[in-house]
Amino acid sequence: MTFLKGIKKHNDKDWYDAHKDEYKKLRKEFTQLIEELGQEIATFDPAVAKAQKYGKPTVKIFRIHRDARFAKDKSKYKTNISGFVSADTKNDREPAYYLSVEPGGKSFLGGGLFNPERLALSEIRDKIELHPKKLQTIEHTDEFKRYFPNGLARTRSLKTAPRGHDPEHEAIGYLRLKSFTAGKNIPDIELQKDKLKTEVLEACKTLYQLNKFLRP
Repeated sequence: MTFLKGIKKHNDKDWYDAHKDEYKKLRKEFTQLIEELGQEIATFDPAVAKAQKYGKPTVKIFRIHRDARFAKDKSKYKTNISGFVSADTKNDREPAYYLSVEPGGKSFLGGGLFNPERLALSEIRDKIELHPKKLQTIEHTDEFKRYFPNGLARTRSLKTAPRGHDPEHEAIGYLRLKSFTAGKNIPDIELQKDKLKTEVLEACKTLYQLNKFLRP
């Protein structure tokens, strides 16, 4: 957290270069955490377990350097460190378990499938039409509501029915979604608790049913 607070205050190459060893230590520790989570997730997600068995990459840590070429914010470095676990980190069609650490109560735990490409989105919508109650059932379980009280994110959603789908369909609220994710922020004080890893894993177990439904 000390390094991340520093890079937020001094977002320039000189400061980063002077504190590069701190970042390397942070990245090593965070990578170890995500790898441990990946091993635990494999105990309840067979797709992740199978990928690990055959040596496929199931863990990815994002780099701290920002690609600011087309962004209004020209900051060189991210102010968080994040990574995810999935059955195939090189496949954008594969849902994931995501964790980000950032000071100021901005740490985040979530999962699902963010902004899938057109064909994948079409396939998911077809599945929703065939199983109209499934996402609703997942979202409204006691466990899901406990860890993700806001349910599935609705920020990326069409205002009308997607082309080719019945606007009166009973699952139209889910058919209009363009992303299928759930998440929550983690207060800074929670990051310091010994039971954090256990809580993250329990939340990931809850996300498994969502990820399972989203897979092809």
